[in-house]
Amino acid sequence: MASVTLVPRLVADDRAKTAFSQKTAIFSLKAVIGPMLGGFVISMFGGRFFLGFVGVGLSLISLIFIREKFAFSPTNPRTDEKSVNGFNLVFKIKTELCGSIISVVFNRVFNPFLILILPVLIMGHYKMTAFQVGLLQATFAAGVLLGGGFVVERVNALIGMRNAIALGGALIAVAILAYALTPTPFFALYGLYQFVAGMGLALFNVNVTTIRCLATPSPYRTKMESAFLLICMSSIPAGLWLFGHVLVRGSLFMALSLCGVILFLAALAVPHLSKLAVMGQDELDGAYRRFYPDAFAGL
Repeated sequence: MASVTLVPRLVADDRAKTAFSQKTAIFSLKAVIGPMLGGFVISMFGGRFFLGFVGVGLSLISLIFIREKFAFSPTNPRTDEKSVNGFNLVFKIKTELCGSIISVVFNRVFNPFLILILPVLIMGHYKMTAFQVGLLQATFAAGVLLGGGFVVERVNALIGMRNAIALGGALIAVAILAYALTPTPFFALYGLYQFVAGMGLALFNVNVTTIRCLATPSPYRTKMESAFLLICMSSIPAGLWLFGHVLVRGSLFMALSLCGVILFLAALAVPHLSKLAVMGQDELDGAYRRFYPDAFAGL
């Protein structure tokens, strides 16, 4: 998530959307390989070995990242950051607050689907293997990869960013509802659902991230993004608890249906971003300061 604030510093603002699309595509390439590898390791060597494998891998990645030196773009120097309370700005800027609420809903619902409900459905209900769960997660990542690399720009050109964001959320919702409406195990069809959901996530994430990052004046991006991410990530444990409770007290059908309906309603809330979503990249640069001058008064 740190890359959200790094990208605008590493490239000029007029290339930010392309950079976010490329970042999403590269992230997804890793995500295609990871679930398949994880499923294979768990199936062959067990969960304990896999946890040790992950621990060693994360340690090596941390060491590499610590040693990395970033060449920041001269158009976005790192010395211009302001010491402000990011939470105050998030709550004073209506568009940012709406975006935070929508992202909280998506995190509270979609992450439990991927982390909890899908494995319970595949391994618990249909008695498939961890490797098959990994294949489905890889199919989802392939959808994000294709969406971030090739589809987002074309869909934006056809229907505009606002409609593309709404379409992305709706695709995720439809894919999850399709699980609920498929009465018998059909692995190939599940792969299609995951691919569609991945495409939807790319349409949603790339566009929302681009709008938020460019609209935030560069001196405040790190603080606001940190506050935004804390708000979003803190919702995930509550979502896991909620849907764990639904699975225990209700059923898989209820959990899947609830996920799909909530995400579809969240997609309908996207018009709150319309004021910014119809702008070009040049117009978006620092737009929050123009639309919400009171939020930045005295800063």
